[in-house]
Amino acid sequence: MNGRCPKCGKTNPLPLCRNCGNSSLSAKKILGSFFLECRKCDKSYTYVSCPGCGCDIPARAFANPSLWALAFIVIVVIVLIQWLVR
Repeated sequence: MNGRCPKCGKTNPLPLCRNCGNSSLSAKKILGSFFLECRKCDKSYTYVSCPGCGCDIPARAFANPSLWALAFIVIVVIVLIQWLVR
């Protein structure tokens, strides 16, 4: 998964965890907020620094948009089915 820096436009891979150095960060979304979470130490980050220019890259830049779109569609379908069954 790669994220684009909003300032310099460089595409960057997921960084290492700043807490434990592990490379197993994953992008997550809970209640509309995006963050990167380390699978080893459970530390979460909303921003990471661009290695090129030092600008903050929001965690949203590392999210897989098609995955979030699919999850949204599934939720809408479930709600519609429940509404139609009533």
